[in-house]
Amino acid sequence: MKQHYYLVSSLFDLLLDGKAPVSLENFMLTLEDLLDKEEFHELRKLFLVNDIKVALQKQPEGHPPVKPVCWSKDQLAEMLQGVDFSSKAEADRARSKLGPVDAALSSFYANVEAYVSQPLADWFLFELELRNVTTALALRKRRQPFHESLIPVGYAAQQILTSSAIDFGLTRELPYMSRLIEIYEEKQLHSMERDKASIVGQVDPDLLVLEKYLDSLRWDWLTENWEAQTFGTLAVYSYTLKLAMVERWNGLSEENGEKLFNKLVNQIKGSIVFSDDLFIGRGKK
Repeated sequence: MKQHYYLVSSLFDLLLDGKAPVSLENFMLTLEDLLDKEEFHELRKLFLVNDIKVALQKQPEGHPPVKPVCWSKDQLAEMLQGVDFSSKAEADRARSKLGPVDAALSSFYANVEAYVSQPLADWFLFELELRNVTTALALRKRRQPFHESLIPVGYAAQQILTSSAIDFGLTRELPYMSRLIEIYEEKQLHSMERDKASIVGQVDPDLLVLEKYLDSLRWDWLTENWEAQTFGTLAVYSYTLKLAMVERWNGLSEENGEKLFNKLVNQIKGSIVFSDDLFIGRGKK
């Protein structure tokens, strides 16, 4: 793997609740000139899940898609041979209990190692693990069925589907599981429907506790898995994802906070819970 001494050493530290030192858009434009073609091509794949969502979701008027959008629907169809983007497939997925987007993502995750390098596949599967665990915990807390809301790929999903234990038998494999259970039990996330007048313009503090914890897990995973080689290409990829986290958190205005609240309430009522629309970083680069 190539080393990028000058690039990595020139990067500003990213801090929890800090300001992004550069926009993600400008940073990626710079990387396009500094990385090899193959490296930059792989870097753009970091945002494949977002691009699949953008390609398949109908964006409400006045609500632009989450950026960056790196791949068009036609490009995705050509690159992801195992994911059918045809109109017929979309119509079939619309009838799926998972929903059209998650049904497509299920096909993506099932074949992710065919689409990206192994380090990126590990990242995507870690994200999927978080998604499935939080979905199950949130819906179970509300005494709602959750098995059909999981994307059935990976060890965590299989454990959740077959275990009746409070931790789904995952604590040994997932060290963060105990803390997640505590958050769901202590913070009473099932009460989010209470009068929003008390938190207009703000995200519920309980939700912030959960979001910050999830994002710290993402942040720490990148540090531990991609930054061992300080000046390697994966360190550049890690910085890119962390910058996206910080930038998106910086963009959480009062108006966006109200939208996020409404979105999370709707999600916890029976759809996908706690997507990657909001990130926050922790630590150094």
